[in-house]
Amino acid sequence: MEQQARALTGFTLLELLAALGVLATCCALAIPAYGWARGAGVAADVETALVSAVSDATRQAIVGGRQVVMCPSRDGARCDGATDWSAGWIVFTDTDRNRDRAGNEPLHRRQVAIADDVALVSTTGRRLVRFQPSGTVEGTNVTFTLCDGRGRKRAVSWIMANSGRFRRGKAAADAAHRCMAARVQA
Repeated sequence: MEQQARALTGFTLLELLAALGVLATCCALAIPAYGWARGAGVAADVETALVSAVSDATRQAIVGGRQVVMCPSRDGARCDGATDWSAGWIVFTDTDRNRDRAGNEPLHRRQVAIADDVALVSTTGRRLVRFQPSGTVEGTNVTFTLCDGRGRKRAVSWIMANSGRFRRGKAAADAAHRCMAARVQA
């Protein structure tokens, strides 16, 4: 029997360029959507961590009958005295009531730094939150503003009243601007 010679087929340069064009178009559409979804996911994780830390701090204050402090902390051991919480935060029992953690004060929670593309800032002047044994919060209301690479319009705020109630809302324009500035500096 005679073997039939098979013609070798492949792509022409024109077909290859057309396929690459389709692939580039798909990537151009998918990459921004991925970034958007990633920003939303990381922001949701940070919101969960913040709400969980506040709940834990309130519970520790009520159950322990002592003041509990939540503050931003880069090293996970002491308060930074800043309003940018993006580098992480801690929750501890303030036994000596000086609003700073001493080595012997119980550390209840340590939150590590959040993703580079996300920032969390508190109200100007609010460098910590102090929970009373009654479950209330000392001082004025505090607002946490969370923003990410999706822009100012997607920034959200968590407002904590002195009563200890915590609610989510749309970020004020100036708070969103401060948050975006902190995001760029990180």
